[in-house]
Amino acid sequence: MRNPHLLRSACGTFQTILGGTAMAKADIRLNTIGEVKEFNHIAEEIPGDVDLHSGRYCVDAKSIMGIFSLNLGCVLTVESPSLSQEELNKKFSPFLI
Repeated sequence: MRNPHLLRSACGTFQTILGGTAMAKADIRLNTIGEVKEFNHIAEEIPGDVDLHSGRYCVDAKSIMGIFSLNLGCVLTVESPSLSQEELNKKFSPFLI
């Protein structure tokens, strides 16, 4: 039986709804290879899931190959259920738009 209090994200992670905390998310840009490496390094240090979305595609932000598979010319959305909105904004501040 499915739990009605869980919502599956595009990357397969589960987020609690109805009384749970909202997933922190922010729009970013990665303009250079150096920025991709720096973003990936920050994501790797975060405990738990960090997802990166480009349109309908979603990859693990801890996977540098996954990041390079996205269209980096577009605005990307980073999400993490393990960080608050303030923590996410602080960690990824160099890339926020």
